[in-house]
Amino acid sequence: MTLRRFARLLDGLLLAFSVWVCGNAPALVLVLVIDGLPQEQLVKYRDQYGPGHATILTGTYPYRHGIITNDWIDRSTFSQVYCAGDAPHSYIGDLTKKLEGTPPANLRIDTVGDELRNANNGQSHVVAISGKDRGVILLAGKRGTAYMSMAGGGRFASSTHYMKEHPDGRARYYAGKPQDRWVGKSGSLLLPEPAYARSLPEWQSWQVPPRFRETASFDYA
Repeated sequence: MTLRRFARLLDGLLLAFSVWVCGNAPALVLVLVIDGLPQEQLVKYRDQYGPGHATILTGTYPYRHGIITNDWIDRSTFSQVYCAGDAPHSYIGDLTKKLEGTPPANLRIDTVGDELRNANNGQSHVVAISGKDRGVILLAGKRGTAYMSMAGGGRFASSTHYMKEHPDGRARYYAGKPQDRWVGKSGSLLLPEPAYARSLPEWQSWQVPPRFRETASFDYA
């Protein structure tokens, strides 16, 4: 499916949804994103997933939503810009390194979640969760709430762009360290290995090494 066809499909779904919702408001709408899929996006953006994440719920091209790649150089200051970064904001209760993602400051277009909250004066709850900061911030939009995985502790945290402090329930949940039950375990392939013949091992010469390369690996991306 081309990006244009996807945008048209998204517009059609939104129109149908808006008509249907008048008398049948859904309790939950779930959007599941698999990083780098469909394959067309891998070919188009290579390992620059920021533009793809921003496209999914805005329905627009990078030149419109503003996320042209993962990182770029500001032409006026010649400084490096991260697609989901903004210096004034930081993670809540966790170390925030330079250029780490904290708000959607560079996203120019509203997402589906933004429009939902705009339509009902913020009554809808829009929450995005992901292991990557850009994978959650660009989907949560400007009016949603993003929780991203923190390195080292296995916890999810938000940033000061969304709130001053985490809700009390988060502290109670992590008090028992539920994330520790996954320590030392590894995943397995869903299909027999020959089914992934078109896939390539990670860290090809044309890939930009991620900041977490020493701790993350998945050989069938």
